Amino acid sequence: MSPVFYPLDASHRVKGYRPLLSDYRALAINEAHKFPEAVEQMCGKSLCHDDIQEICYMLEKEHQGIRRSPLRLP
Repeated sequence: MSPVFYPLDASHRVKGYRPLLSDYRALAINEAHKFPEAVEQMCGKSLCHDDIQEICYMLEKEHQGIRRSPLRLP
């Protein structure tokens, strides 16, 4: 999946709009190195390592019990 779709889908879900993506349990982002740039373009906010770590924490907490291992950054 292109890095552009995830922040767009997340934005739709937070605002109560219809999701752009089907519900998922795992997410693979093609060309993930472009993810921070995509978020900056769409949301006007730059992401640093701590921001991405916080996103991982929130996703892990939201899906607690579904995931077998914690989300980690390399």
